Amino acid sequence: METAGLHFLLQQWSEALAWISVVFNVYAILYMIALNNSFRCLPILLKEDRLIVRLGFQSRLDIPLSNIESISQAKSVLFGEKASKETFLAYFRVDTPQFEIRLKKPLLLKGACGMKKSISAVILRVDHPHEFAAELNRRIE
Repeated sequence: METAGLHFLLQQWSEALAWISVVFNVYAILYMIALNNSFRCLPILLKEDRLIVRLGFQSRLDIPLSNIESISQAKSVLFGEKASKETFLAYFRVDTPQFEIRLKKPLLLKGACGMKKSISAVILRVDHPHEFAAELNRRIE
């Protein structure tokens, strides 16, 4: 109802601005639907020599298995709590993280809108945690 009220107020001031607001709202809804689908269609992959960690279409980090120092149980991060600047949170913040992967050498994360960030740890959540941890530990040893 608030959007309708905002649209009404903008329409009183400028009809063109009100319609631009509608277009941006529709775009935002479509973006959120696409982002949600990208989480399903772009999973975290464990390949022969690398771990590919993705956060939908927003960011991707290719980790050579030789660069993984350790994998451990992740500490629960509260909803409003800030993570370290060198940590890649590859899960929805409303979920509970499962694993923290520490890297031997930092990697460059390429994110949305050209964002670049040096990463030394990855916190993530996977569908089959026991199988993932066993297989990743087997490959990095």
